[in-house]
Amino acid sequence: MSGNVATLNFGAIGSVGNSATVDVALPAIGATWLTGAWLRLEATADHPVDDLISDPIDVFAGAPVAGVGFTIYGRMPSGNAYGLYKVNWGAAAPS
Repeated sequence: MSGNVATLNFGAIGSVGNSATVDVALPAIGATWLTGAWLRLEATADHPVDDLISDPIDVFAGAPVAGVGFTIYGRMPSGNAYGLYKVNWGAAAPS
């Protein structure tokens, strides 16, 4: 599985919202590839690691679009989120 890091941006403090998306460009991806995304336990300017552990976001990888890539979805289940969150992602052809 190839891997990389993307950043979900929930906006400035005080913004109203509990979801964010980021598109991953992956021209080699096929329509049947498997995609995955998960929260990266790495501090950002907005969130120390303690925040990520005590109040994590949910992270999901969308379906692949052949020759284009896929979308990573993030949401804060406990209310509104703000700032940047790093996420790991991977994609692989099925075996």
